[in-house]
Amino acid sequence: MVEEHRTRARDAHTLSGLAAEIRHLRTGLEAVADKVRRHEETLRRLTRDSAKQRRSLTGD
Repeated sequence: MVEEHRTRARDAHTLSGLAAEIRHLRTGLEAVADKVRRHEETLRRLTRDSAKQRRSLTGD
């Protein structure tokens, strides 16, 4: 773990090191964005289903 930290610190000052770090961060950000999109879709579906259920209970 210490060696990995040293390697990252050394590579952080090179253009290829920065490019690798950006790729890594982009991959992580895309994974988070995918998860957020799935959660938003689930919330929309649950909200829509809940509204339909309320309407059917009230007879609207």
